[in-house]
Amino acid sequence: MPEEPDLHKQVFDRIEKERHNLTVFVGSVREFFEIHPVLTAGPLPIIHSVKSRLKSPNSIADKLERKRNKGGEVTPENVFEEITDLAGVRVLHLHQRQFQQIHETILERVEQGYWKLHEDPRAYSWDPEAKKYFDSLGLNTEVRPTYYTSVHYLVRQQAGLPLCCEIQVRTLFEEIWGEIDHYVNYPHPTKNIAVREQLRVLSKLVSTGTRLADAIFAVHESSESPGQESPPDGPAKDAEFFDPLEDTSRWSGVDGGEIERAPSPEGSGRTCAKRTMRADPGGATSPLPSSLRRGLVLSGRLYSPPVDSRTGGSNRVSIESNQGDGYGIHISQASSTVHIEMRRGGTGISLGQPVQVPNLPTGHWYRFMLKVENTGEMEAHVLTEEGKVLGTANAADTSFNDFNRVAIRGGFPYFISDMLVRKT
Repeated sequence: MPEEPDLHKQVFDRIEKERHNLTVFVGSVREFFEIHPVLTAGPLPIIHSVKSRLKSPNSIADKLERKRNKGGEVTPENVFEEITDLAGVRVLHLHQRQFQQIHETILERVEQGYWKLHEDPRAYSWDPEAKKYFDSLGLNTEVRPTYYTSVHYLVRQQAGLPLCCEIQVRTLFEEIWGEIDHYVNYPHPTKNIAVREQLRVLSKLVSTGTRLADAIFAVHESSESPGQESPPDGPAKDAEFFDPLEDTSRWSGVDGGEIERAPSPEGSGRTCAKRTMRADPGGATSPLPSSLRRGLVLSGRLYSPPVDSRTGGSNRVSIESNQGDGYGIHISQASSTVHIEMRRGGTGISLGQPVQVPNLPTGHWYRFMLKVENTGEMEAHVLTEEGKVLGTANAADTSFNDFNRVAIRGGFPYFISDMLVRKT
């Protein structure tokens, strides 16, 4: 067996011999994404940008050392099996729902025989919600305590060839965190406790940003035709109000126990608001930045625990005047229905008939949307996190035209986050 310095030199010589082929391979993978007719089409392409790189000699040396310290041995014969990220391509997209199309396109390329998977794709995430999403796509998901988030594919040109290219797919928010983490933790993890804690906090902010981006695009894309699964809600314009509800200090009713700041129930480590009292018209309100008139959409996310003796109440969210006059969406967990209600002095009065929601979610997050038209027409939608409509109620009323606040009312306990008001 050669001495360590000689062995490393032989490994480097073997890599250098294949450098040209690695360069050609990584270039072809990058070009596949950059000129793809579907992933790059339209005013808002699925792919935002693509990066590529070959691992530097210093990074290779560090990796060889880490593998040696863990008892591994890299030789000229096994170097392309042991180090599979010598060539890398990173595909960036704006929001999480775009990922599925990228994922399916990569698998289609494999099925067509242009690439061969070196191993099954793997998603890395610390967020239970993200893990649930990746699991639904059939990905192996690994929760990392480092808060790293990305999806990795290791592809070869075809079976039998040694060269491998690592494809990483992530959102732009995740890229920001990844670049900062890479700088302070790679190749050697930082020992600074304050930096590690700040990275943890940044990961939560990144996750919130990704959720907000998904919410914005879900509202925007709901302007599609009535034949689509997303509800028609008109083109999205500038948001007039947004509150992720990770901090409830701006809401009235907190001191009285109407709502409270609470850990997100699915265990993601984030916080949200929890409705804690059953009585209606009690509740909590938050002022809008400015008075609004009709022609608006109120939306957000809800989480209702499974119905039992303490639950089964109504989740009621509304947009109102300072006197409590306005309109709201009323979602009943007990009867699995949705309808629109008038709020007069804060008290709810039903408008129209309740509509059955056969698969009203419990035990995980879902979305709601209330559209108040200038004409007096109103629509209330219950949707999955992905934007599929589960139930729609309609009503018409012209009693109220001016709105100054949003309100969380109804039964308990339920959780709410990402409240958004925007014009139609």
